[in-house]
Amino acid sequence: LTAGPLPASFPYLSGCCLLFRRELLASDKLFDDDFFMYGEDTLLGWQMARAGKILTCNEDAVVCHAGRGSSRQSRLFYEYHMARAHVLLALKTARSPAEIPFLLIAKSIGLALRAVRRCARSGSAVPLLAFFLAWLPLEIRAR
Repeated sequence: LTAGPLPASFPYLSGCCLLFRRELLASDKLFDDDFFMYGEDTLLGWQMARAGKILTCNEDAVVCHAGRGSSRQSRLFYEYHMARAHVLLALKTARSPAEIPFLLIAKSIGLALRAVRRCARSGSAVPLLAFFLAWLPLEIRAR
């Protein structure tokens, strides 16, 4: 997330509350079922940007989210699904099959560095384990 656009970037909205025009809801599924959590909002933003749709953020809106988050950092559930979302996004945002190897190489470098940094920060090897598992479509659930 940046204050302004970067090369090869696209806008997307993320959060617990997204509002859509009714005609978007009637057209097709908005979110990709391949994502368990994390990343589906990013992919939707990419798809909408490619379709020429305008995204806006209403910073005056207030949403009360009851309860606490369903995941905790440094747990396998969180680390796997976060890394898996990055892998899926690399595959799903490729504009051509020729781009896929480059996106996956770049993603593997970035995710490996992220895992090492998170291991050092948390004192746990879980982020590194999640990095290796993220390339596989597993059913990892929270306990």
